[in-house]
Amino acid sequence: MTDAAGMSWTAKFASGRRRAASPPEIAASRLTWALGYFVEEHYYVPRGTIIGIQGALRKRTTEAIGTDGSFKESRFERQPPEIERDRDGISGTIRLPDPASLASRC
Repeated sequence: MTDAAGMSWTAKFASGRRRAASPPEIAASRLTWALGYFVEEHYYVPRGTIIGIQGALRKRTTEAIGTDGSFKESRFERQPPEIERDRDGISGTIRLPDPASLASRC
């Protein structure tokens, strides 16, 4: 998905008895980040509405997203462009700015 600012996101929705993500799971990723480790940005969204959902995404999420785009219990993960991902989406590299270019800005 892409938000109004052009940022890409992945989403995991609750369906049936399966929860998307629990608030403690999100808190654990924040704590890991606070300890200095790299973690993806995850956000727990208890309910919301997605505008303009259609096509393949619409077919895959019929159980989790209502016909009006409303959903409950979801986990959104930000997909920033500076992180290159492999096709499987599991591993990747972070593109950092060149240190020389940072020094010239000071």
